[in-house]
Amino acid sequence: FEVDLFFTEYLKSLIRADTLPEGISETRPTGQRAEGSSTRNKKLIFHIRKGAFISADGDSCKSQKLEYQLLKTDNFGIIKGNVISQYNSFNIQLLKGKNEIVSEVQNEKQYVFNQVNAGEYSIRVFIDNNNNGKWDPGNIFKNEEPEDIFFYTERITIRANWELTDINLEF
Repeated sequence: FEVDLFFTEYLKSLIRADTLPEGISETRPTGQRAEGSSTRNKKLIFHIRKGAFISADGDSCKSQKLEYQLLKTDNFGIIKGNVISQYNSFNIQLLKGKNEIVSEVQNEKQYVFNQVNAGEYSIRVFIDNNNNGKWDPGNIFKNEEPEDIFFYTERITIRANWELTDINLEF
């Protein structure tokens, strides 16, 4: 759903304030103040009243209170490295679990995966020969081969506030 401009600006100010050092403040053009403080409430609470949403059948929603924690940069890790390749068109995918795509970058010779949750990951690269942004499996009837796929051989373990650099991908 769309959120009005005032609320969007307010959320941006909260996120910006989370990255400000202790004791530093910023005044936004809307007159809001964002202050860096470790003691302020870092929750976002939505109160939805009964009947706020009504379906086409005339059913309405129950009253709900939804709480969300604002994300802190200290809870994430970073993975970055270089690509050494003769190919110019490729996609680098960060995978978790059973090949679930967490993040993806295209055609970056120096790639970065920011805000990576703690856990174990792998990296898959596929060559995008036709520049359509996705992997093509090929076609046996047209005698087309699938696009090449390469895997980074080691599992990558990320912990909160970690930065893994120099994970060079050669393909």
